[in-house]
Amino acid sequence: MSAIAGIASTNQHGDIDKLLDLALQALNHRGPNGVKATKLNKTTAFGHAKHTLFKDDNTPQPIVDDNSKNAIAIDGTILNYKALRKSLESKGVKFKTKSEAEVALKAYETWGDDAFSQFRGPFAIAIWLHNPQQVVLARDPIGIKQLYIYERNDELRFASETRALINTGIPRTIDLDGLRSCLAFGSMQEPFTLVQNVRSLQPGHVLRWQKGQSSTTQFWKPNLETETNNLNELLEDAIEEIKTAVKLNLAADATLGTLLSGGIDSSAIVAIQRQVRSDITPNTFTLAFDACEDERAFAKHVAQIHKTCHKELLLEQRTFRKHIEKALDSYDSPSYDGLNTWYATKLARETGLHVALTGIGGDELFAGYNQFEIHRKMIRRMAFIKLLPKALGAKLANKATSETKRKAFCAFGYKGNPYFLTRQLWSPLTMQSLLDEQYQDQWMDIAFGDSCLKANDNDLINQISALELTTYMRSTLLKDADQMSAANGIEIRAPLIDHILVEKLLKLPSSLKISPDTPKPILVKAAKTLPLQECVNRPKRGFTIPMEQFFATSFKTPIKDFLNQKDGALFNPTELSRIAKLHQAGQLAWPRLWNLFTINTYCNKHNLTR
Repeated sequence: MSAIAGIASTNQHGDIDKLLDLALQALNHRGPNGVKATKLNKTTAFGHAKHTLFKDDNTPQPIVDDNSKNAIAIDGTILNYKALRKSLESKGVKFKTKSEAEVALKAYETWGDDAFSQFRGPFAIAIWLHNPQQVVLARDPIGIKQLYIYERNDELRFASETRALINTGIPRTIDLDGLRSCLAFGSMQEPFTLVQNVRSLQPGHVLRWQKGQSSTTQFWKPNLETETNNLNELLEDAIEEIKTAVKLNLAADATLGTLLSGGIDSSAIVAIQRQVRSDITPNTFTLAFDACEDERAFAKHVAQIHKTCHKELLLEQRTFRKHIEKALDSYDSPSYDGLNTWYATKLARETGLHVALTGIGGDELFAGYNQFEIHRKMIRRMAFIKLLPKALGAKLANKATSETKRKAFCAFGYKGNPYFLTRQLWSPLTMQSLLDEQYQDQWMDIAFGDSCLKANDNDLINQISALELTTYMRSTLLKDADQMSAANGIEIRAPLIDHILVEKLLKLPSSLKISPDTPKPILVKAAKTLPLQECVNRPKRGFTIPMEQFFATSFKTPIKDFLNQKDGALFNPTELSRIAKLHQAGQLAWPRLWNLFTINTYCNKHNLTR
């Protein structure tokens, strides 16, 4: 949960120190161990907000090498930095500190871009090469950490959060493609943001900026051709890689624990932790509610089996009401999700937790979502639906009484990938009415046209996994996890999406991933000790807050005021009124309302206008 920021320009001006200071002010909450700015030449400066997780790593960043004058700043953690240091030392490389950042810098100086694919863990990195006066930015292969870029007028600005860039005085204009993407899928689809000319650096990519010119290359693009030979050997290799990933993610000298739901993913992480580090008693935390049934009993059972130090974090309605404004303020990017992570990490941090392991990616990588079955059914249906007249669908959609039916009718004549229909939040007709414009989806070619994880077309399950990993997980789950956990001083880690593990799992044929008897058979086999009735075979439940109940009692007025606004509204007031009536009639669930509300709140807070 550290952060980086920086500015580079072709022209010397007196504002560079002030602008970087403004960016770092917006990132101060991510630096409990200090914030530092370093001017690298007359027109370039890096900044860093530090969160120390290793007792030997007390060196402030950015680090500047005395000899080369190169510099580095890192948001995140290079989990295998000690092993990399030994490898570099064997080549004669000398170190002056015990910092992981110095290891990363020396690795880059030794191996170039190849170093980035050797780094395991979540990272966003900024490197300054004194000769040839070049800025190098890189983001981890899966996109666990965020890195935003603003390029204009021969100047580069970058930061871990968009609010830091906004704070430097860039134009506060809404990016309409970003807005459309957020309406379509509930969160900003990369590389878009809500701010015009601010973009995400794509995961697994490097950006180089020099003398006002930038270029981007991909440093990690796995070979994902499905393998069919030596399946038992491949399976055992994958299981060992799961264990390796979990063990790597246990690296920290600060208090570390697992957010345990009692489901397969988080329970497997706890079970595997017991296998790979039997000398450490795991800490586990479960979010419980006073408003509805929750999963505390299942989590408690798993905790008892594995003898963890277990804590139940009770989220009461009064706590929800007391902190909802602060939670809203923590959104660096609007989302229809994320509140669950904010409250879970807030309560966990109050117990002393600094690092939280989560099961993010377990469903997407191990084929656990019902999304896999939904998508397969949609493919079969589309053989008929795509033949129906689009005009007929539009006519029926206009008369539809629910958003679900609208979405179904708008699918008539659809020629794209059915996956995106199953994941879409609002129908094209509703989005068109909300924005008071002709429906436009050209942005999808940019967001989804060249997925960095593209599986073999012959294996449908791997196709869906690749899409889930690079769309929903990347742009919703990981973005929400980063922004919400950082707001509460916790680093989120996701061992199940270590990039080497992802590559191995996506090469396995789906026959190994789906079983009629056991969900997620590979993960269950790796864990070995999961209780079948209480964890493996019970119906799946998502990690969600009972928002319907909480909204009805604790946040009803702000939502009502938003839906009834007239003057200066971001969205068409007539359409908002229609949506309000649907919700009151029980025909529209809270995630769609929360999507609109967070977008509106974000734009108002940052004075963004169309």
